[in-house]
Amino acid sequence: MLAALESNAEYAEYRRRYGEKAARQSGLAQAISYRFKRDARGWRVFLTTALTEAPVVTDRGRGAIGADLNADHLAVSETDGDGNWVRSWRAPLVTYGKSRHQAVAMIGDAVAGIVEYARTAGKPLVLEKLDFRQKEAVLEGESPRYSRMMSSFSYAKVRACFLSRGLRQGVEVYQVNPAFSSVIGRVKFMERYGLSVHQAAALTLARRLLGCSEGIPYLRVVPLGNGVRVAFAVPARKRVKHVWTLWGCVLGQLRPVLAAQHRLGRRRRLPHPVRAPA
Repeated sequence: MLAALESNAEYAEYRRRYGEKAARQSGLAQAISYRFKRDARGWRVFLTTALTEAPVVTDRGRGAIGADLNADHLAVSETDGDGNWVRSWRAPLVTYGKSRHQAVAMIGDAVAGIVEYARTAGKPLVLEKLDFRQKEAVLEGESPRYSRMMSSFSYAKVRACFLSRGLRQGVEVYQVNPAFSSVIGRVKFMERYGLSVHQAAALTLARRLLGCSEGIPYLRVVPLGNGVRVAFAVPARKRVKHVWTLWGCVLGQLRPVLAAQHRLGRRRRLPHPVRAPA
């Protein structure tokens, strides 16, 4: 809307200097319709104009930037054109306990920083095709506090912010299937690059857009954190099977181990009972 108003101001100045005919050929003016409506609270003014698309400044040939959405932050990982890891960072985003307007403002600020970085780098953004039920299943076993933050987090709002700001900044925003992104990131990239499991998942999303293959590594060991590593077995490879079938087998073996680790972690965090003196 501000761009349309500025364009009309430039048109008026151009017409004053060079005349009506030259101004019409300049292509500066942009039509704006105004509608006045009165309700119980007073008068409202609605403005409508055509949306001007910004020129696309990103190219997947330069690489991609993946963003993994979590309850208290956005995990971001960047790759080069060949899918190699470049850098990762964490954008804090705790909306639990905030009002609706506060949450919207926090989401907008976090998304704006990531989109601006993508615009400067000239690389498209990659998000997961959001499914709240699947995300809850992935985070099953987390602490109750984490689950509460998860329920208060607006995935739809984050997606809308990425798409709208990307359109305005000329940044392409893609959505890919997030199947097994967390387990692939944990097995292949977490320990290799010193990433968190969420940053490793974001790296997997970025690589998936670039068409990188994610085969099972020869060293079949999974880091669980705190120096703990677990070995896993993979069924015989068959050409008729998709590689995700093999990753599904790996995930099936890891789920009980991860759930047990979460339960153990909660027990360690529980306060010890204090006995009253006899």
